[in-house]
This record gives sequence, structure tokens and C-alpha cells, in this order.
Amino acid sequence: MKKVTKFVVAVLIMVSAVGVVSAVSGDAVYAKAHYPSFTMPKKYRGTWKNGKDRIKITKNTYQTNGHKSKLYLLNSKTNGIAFKSHVLLAYKHGKEIIIVIPQSDGWGISRKGKNLIWYSMGTTVKYHRG
Repeated sequence: MKKVTKFVVAVLIMVSAVGVVSAVSGDAVYAKAHYPSFTMPKKYRGTWKNGKDRIKITKNTYQTNGHKSKLYLLNSKTNGIAFKSHVLLAYKHGKEIIIVIPQSDGWGISRKGKNLIWYSMGTTVKYHRG
């Protein structure tokens, strides 16, 4: 009976340890590390459309077709962070905003008149207010 009890206790401890590790590894890690969030300038905020494609930009988030991500400032402190879902790095480069997925691809957005211009690897897409 003691062996069964010890086995059950050991399994419960292992399950709780896995739960703690998975709870810590997420977007909360970025907040705890005090990574600075990126504040999107007002002229880029709002809902933008191009056919069925939609981009919704708020003060600190970027949402495309239902996938919402938090924006953090790209600097020397955040440059080497690992890929996590729902995390984007952004910085202002002249009159445009460069947004990158950590350790992956990036794209830029700029304004031309009343349109938002999205571009990546030679592709340019024009969005209008939605």
C-alpha cells in the first residue's frame, strides 16, 4: 500500500511541475522581463481592408484575420529572443514601421495619402480604411 501511495504522490508532483513550467513559458515571460512595448503611432491605428484581408492595429497590438499579437520594441535587449506565438517586434524607421516575427520574416507598413501600404520581399499591398 505504501508503494502505491508513493507512486501516486510522485506522479502528482511530476504533473504539477509540468503545469508550472508550461504556465511560465508564454507571453507572461515577456512582461516579466520588462521588454518595452511598442506604441503604434496614431496614423497607423484602425481597421484596414483589402478585399477580404483585414488588418486591425491598436496602440500595442497588431491583428490580421483574427490572429492578434502584442507589439514589443525591437532593440538590443529584444533582438535575440526566441520565437513565440502572439509576439511581434517593431521599430520606427523613418516614415515607416518595420514589424518582424522573432527569428523569422518581417514586413513594413507606411502611409501614402489615406492608404496603408504593406510590403514584404518585393510585394506591395494597398489597404484602405475599413
